[in-house]
Amino acid sequence: MAKRPVIYTLEDKYARLLGEQRAWGEPQAHIAVKLAQLEAVILMFDHNWDKDSVKPIRPRLRATQWPGRVAGSRMAIKVLRSASEPLSAAELALAVYEGLGMEPPVRTLAYQGYHLALAVKRQFGDLLVTYAGPPMRWGIGRKHEREL
Repeated sequence: MAKRPVIYTLEDKYARLLGEQRAWGEPQAHIAVKLAQLEAVILMFDHNWDKDSVKPIRPRLRATQWPGRVAGSRMAIKVLRSASEPLSAAELALAVYEGLGMEPPVRTLAYQGYHLALAVKRQFGDLLVTYAGPPMRWGIGRKHEREL
């Protein structure tokens, strides 16, 4: 007998949460609560449901999603404050990864650095100064150094 759409949808949600839980590497309380609630709801619809038969679905993160986005932005500001010259996107991302103690992904480093600079620009306004030229570079404007 085919599964009812409601069970299929709840199982999919359960599998995605299970994948997210495993991606963290250690149990997360807020995810465990959601999993327990989903189990209870699924069992209301299907009394023979087995949670062990559900395979976790690994979450797909965009290249711009940093674990702890606020920490990434704050580390970027810290890196830009201590830099003696404006940094390119790749240099900025590499320095932020090193500052956070993470292994940098080499293939998307410039892409992530560019988006990190845009996030800092959104968060801190005119604090970030863009320097034109290939490659584009970012730094903290001289007028803002006294305020920091």
